[in-house]
Amino acid sequence: GRALIIGCGGVAGVVIHKCCQNSDVFEEIMIASRTKSKCDAIKEKLDGTTATKIRTAKVDADNVDELCALIDEYKPDIVMNIALPYQDLTIMDACLKCGVNYMDTANYEPEDTDDPEWRAIYEKRCKDEGFTAYFDYSWQWAYKKKFEDAGLTALLGSGFDPGVTQAYCAYAQKHLFDEIDTIDILDCNGGDHGYPFATNFNPEINLREVSAPGSYWENGHWVEIPAMSIKREYDFDQVGHKDMYLLHHEEIESLAKNIPGVQRIRFFTRRLHDMRRFGLRFFQLLLPQRFQPIRLCAHHHGLIHLLPHDLPARREIRAHFVPEQDLAGRGEQQLDMATSSMSLRLIRR
Repeated sequence: GRALIIGCGGVAGVVIHKCCQNSDVFEEIMIASRTKSKCDAIKEKLDGTTATKIRTAKVDADNVDELCALIDEYKPDIVMNIALPYQDLTIMDACLKCGVNYMDTANYEPEDTDDPEWRAIYEKRCKDEGFTAYFDYSWQWAYKKKFEDAGLTALLGSGFDPGVTQAYCAYAQKHLFDEIDTIDILDCNGGDHGYPFATNFNPEINLREVSAPGSYWENGHWVEIPAMSIKREYDFDQVGHKDMYLLHHEEIESLAKNIPGVQRIRFFTRRLHDMRRFGLRFFQLLLPQRFQPIRLCAHHHGLIHLLPHDLPARREIRAHFVPEQDLAGRGEQQLDMATSSMSLRLIRR
């Protein structure tokens, strides 16, 4: 088959490599992103190592007409949305308009959380449902009938978590248990790259996710708690004892809808282990729920002095300030937090 892969960040890179390892299924792929040079770099790296035929293209995933033009030209069997969650709805709109199947790895959340129309719907959902996370499935589930009527498939949350986690639960429900009372999902990354903090997906999304209140499903309703307020230690095979923190995560919502009779669903992650060392409590003071980019100019060291003196990462943060030239040619500073190939934007209220 032929797949159009939209996105060329860290997660997309994994998806692209996996597709190329399964050339009998993914005979042809097109990698499309706003920055075509990133797509070309991956293609160059993979050329000669896979039987999958690779093409690249430039596309603005926020523009339905531009997406449709690319889909109509390439004619894929499926569009794999590995871009940002902000772009889920525009890509789904393009798939419906062009008559092509859709999949993504994370559910929709808005980039502009101050948009009045979105905010009114969001605040009503918070009141009705009882959880305040910006991301939820309601926006995409609203497309269900449209895709059914068009004879198309839209596969949502098809990463590991969400994705594989729901598949495990569905398998257990069908083959292993008569009833499932409780579900605990433990998201533990056993690796250690030596950095105080480096996310393996979009850093802004990551920080927004872990700094927000946690929540879990219990006895038919949501229970919301302060961020990082529930901690458990688990002994993982081959990984060892790890601190795990309860987090709101999207598969809780879909599992509560699709596992009849489940009494409690929780999601724990190790992602916060390194973030506590990095000083997430400090960031929570700066960035509760509004995310806006700021620039750190010549007097950036004032930020360092706000950090607790006993914070282990304080010295490392200072060391990661690197010079950057702005358009006027003046020397400014950008905080490079070693987030794989991405630089983390400091964000504030």
